[in-house]
Amino acid sequence: MTVSYNSSNLLEPMLASVPPETPVIIVDNGSEDSEALLCLDNRSNTHVVFNKRNAGFGVACNIGAKLAKTEFILFLNPDCRLENDTIEKLLLAASKYPELVAANPLFEDKKGKLSFKRKSRLIPTKLWVQKSLPAKDHFVPILLGAAFFVRAEKFHDIGGFDENIFLFFEDDDLSLRLSKSPQALMLIHNAIVKHDGGASSGYSLESEKIKNWNWGYSWVYARNKHSRPLARMLPTLQTLLKLLSPFVLFSRRRRLKYTFRLRGILNAINTL
Repeated sequence: MTVSYNSSNLLEPMLASVPPETPVIIVDNGSEDSEALLCLDNRSNTHVVFNKRNAGFGVACNIGAKLAKTEFILFLNPDCRLENDTIEKLLLAASKYPELVAANPLFEDKKGKLSFKRKSRLIPTKLWVQKSLPAKDHFVPILLGAAFFVRAEKFHDIGGFDENIFLFFEDDDLSLRLSKSPQALMLIHNAIVKHDGGASSGYSLESEKIKNWNWGYSWVYARNKHSRPLARMLPTLQTLLKLLSPFVLFSRRRRLKYTFRLRGILNAINTL
């Protein structure tokens, strides 16, 4: 399933990469281009849900997940494209590793470089994974939400995505709540997803303000939820240092970025 927010232009190539026998659920989050999605609802394997407003990424994912009838759910960003055998390899891994609860493929960027999520601000640095690509399937402490493959039963058992997180860190939070055993989260080394990265909703000044405010808020909210040390102080200090950097002071775009992150951080501190 996928969440669309002003990203109709990305959906055609993404949908074209999905095997025709695979059911697809699209949840549109109050987009301005939602009319462009009407024709997609006529596809034999596709169902589109239209939210009247942008309810947040996690809320939209949970709406779509409740409609899914499959044993596994793949949450896939609109700016991603599957290889021909990506889903097959993820399903084979789930069969091979009975302890597996959720998994990521490797991500290939526009330049053909492969990567995976190896660290998070919600886990100690000692748990971060080394940069080198694994030569075999690998247990990992955290997963990236751009292509999040999960057992539907386990996802529903923990209540799905935390709907208090509007945007950002929702995949980190979900990963930690699913990781009840060291074998729960895996990187499947031979499954590939092409990921353009950051293209799902485009760029605008207003969207950057919203994104960075939510980044700051969710950073504090998630750290506080998972009892990370200095949950409030560390984000505040790190963001203030960024704002005072010469590289930021002389860049209007960077000043806006960290100013709105700080506003989100301060709002979280005042309300949590």
